[in-house]
Amino acid sequence: MMTQDDVFDRFIKYYEQGLFTSNPTALLLDLPTKSELEKGIKTDILQSDYFLVFAVSSYSDIEVGATFDCLFRPQDIKNLVHTKAVLKYVSVNRKIETNFLPKGHSGICAFEFQKQPNLLARIPLFNTEKDPLIHDSLILTQQAVIDNLIDDNLSYFNNQQLWKDK
Repeated sequence: MMTQDDVFDRFIKYYEQGLFTSNPTALLLDLPTKSELEKGIKTDILQSDYFLVFAVSSYSDIEVGATFDCLFRPQDIKNLVHTKAVLKYVSVNRKIETNFLPKGHSGICAFEFQKQPNLLARIPLFNTEKDPLIHDSLILTQQAVIDNLIDDNLSYFNNQQLWKDK
C-alpha cells in the first residue's frame, strides 16, 4: 500500500521530470473562517457557489482557469474521487488577488466543482484542532499524475515480488 510519504516522495520525482508543468496539482489545506474571508475577498466570490479553501502548490504555478479531475487523500489514493473542477480565483495575502497560485505559496482559492465531492468535507476549518480520524488535507490533480502514481506503485510491488522469488 502506498503511504502519504510515498506519494510525496514520488511528487518530488515528478517535479524533477516536469510532470506538474502540464498537470497542475494543489494541496487543499484548510477551510477559511468567516473572519479570514472578510479580510479582502471580493464580494462576488463570497456570494458564489465556489468552494473556498486555503491551497498550496509546491511544484508549479497554477493559473486561474486550470482544470482538475482527481481528488484524493494522500494516504488513501485507492479511494480517489473523479471530479471536474476549475480554479476560478486566487487571493494571496488576502488583499492581493492574482491570476495564479504561485509555486511555494498558499492562498485562498476558489474552485468551481461540477458537483462538490463529499470528500471535501474532510478538510478542516483553519486554526482549529484537527482530528486525524476526521480531517485531512487533500490533493486535487489531473489523471496523468494518478496514472504515474499507479505505474510507480505497480513497479514497486513487482520489484518486491522479484526479490521474494530469488
